[in-house]
Amino acid sequence: MHKSYIYPKLILLVTFLALGLSSAHAQLEFKLQLMDDTTWGVYVRPDTTITPTDSTEVGSGQVTLVAPNGFTYSGFTNVKGIWLENARVNAPPENSSRDYISFGLISNVPKITVQAGSETLLFKFNRVGSCPDSLYLIENGVDPFDQLPNSANSNPGNDLSMYDFLNSAFYNYSRNYAPSAWSCHDCDGDGFLNGLEDTNGDGSWTVGVDTSNLCNPCDPIHVETATLDYLGGYNTICAGDLGDTAYLVVTIEGGWVPYTVIYTDGTNVDTVANFHSGDSIAVVPTTSLNYTLSTVIDSFNCVINPDSIVGNIPIIVEGPISFTADPVDVTECSGNATSFSVSATNAGAGTLYYNWQVN
Repeated sequence: MHKSYIYPKLILLVTFLALGLSSAHAQLEFKLQLMDDTTWGVYVRPDTTITPTDSTEVGSGQVTLVAPNGFTYSGFTNVKGIWLENARVNAPPENSSRDYISFGLISNVPKITVQAGSETLLFKFNRVGSCPDSLYLIENGVDPFDQLPNSANSNPGNDLSMYDFLNSAFYNYSRNYAPSAWSCHDCDGDGFLNGLEDTNGDGSWTVGVDTSNLCNPCDPIHVETATLDYLGGYNTICAGDLGDTAYLVVTIEGGWVPYTVIYTDGTNVDTVANFHSGDSIAVVPTTSLNYTLSTVIDSFNCVINPDSIVGNIPIIVEGPISFTADPVDVTECSGNATSFSVSATNAGAGTLYYNWQVN
């Protein structure tokens, strides 16, 4: 394998170099990025020491992918330039557990341009089958197969050379960046693949930079809000009436179902497992109490932020009513007035009303 696809403009670049009209920079960087569940893209960007213009021309280019033995891909799509697999060496003795797949640049149409602070997608491809244990771009001069001459008498490696006419400067491939951005694994099982959570592709959680914590199932999926209310707009019951029950309802957003809901009446703490949003909780207090949520935990043990809990629900208990003095019998002549009296106490909430009945 040779880096044999040299764009014809390279002759022009060599001429400029021979005339001494430019300076040379090795400041173009490659990245292998997971774009969705099954697609990877190869990107190029300039490092922070150069500010390329749009007046550039590409001389040569090659990208070498290092994959597990037997790795296959589909849906190869050129985005900038025309790239073609120009060589593959499977299981060389220098690194027998890996295959080396090289893509050479054969045309600079559509034109490859690079801008400071931006990434340019060169090409993309889809995986076939399950996520490989690893996938990466070769590291020039370090990879055991890139020690020339190698067993295949080939020339693996990454390469991109450009000439900037306005800046009178050469730019060349220098290194790879974001080495973990390729990962199609899901180390925390939250359904978000590592390469998509790990924004800067360094393989670890960087607060304020990464989209979410790639190995924490509570990030980004977690219990966002939990609201406690009473069901049916009815929060008053009669004491001692076994058929009179109040129902609390908890509405939960976010997180992994089912949940564990822990609530309190201010004294007692109760736990309800296997809970789903909108389920009700029956309560029969003997005195008026205020109910609040203590916490909500999802099935990945992700705990809600206490500031996201809403609801302080009073359940009013009326009674029990006790008679302390019953009316007494009275004998009176017809037509004369008489009176009866009764005394009662209410241990709960509410106002007592009396209803007299003549037998």
